[in-house]
Amino acid sequence: MQSPSRNFEAGKANSHQANDAKDERSLSNRLAADHKAEQDEQKQLNDLADHHPDPTAAAISHGNKPSRGAVIESKIEKEEREYLKNKGKA
Repeated sequence: MQSPSRNFEAGKANSHQANDAKDERSLSNRLAADHKAEQDEQKQLNDLADHHPDPTAAAISHGNKPSRGAVIESKIEKEEREYLKNKGKA
């Protein structure tokens, strides 16, 4: 016999609501689902941060000088990354 958590995951996509008051899942299963959802969300945020393109990359790849706005944006992003890196160490 399958465990209740496997039954929950085996259903159709979006067929179960995580915050359904009438759901028969145990408290530990609800906590595990919340934990998994938080991890998935954090992973998505990290993936988005890793794939952010350099504002000057398009111009440089075409052999052109980057626009003033792209250069400024690049400097701002660099400063923000350094600030967040230093803030994380503190």
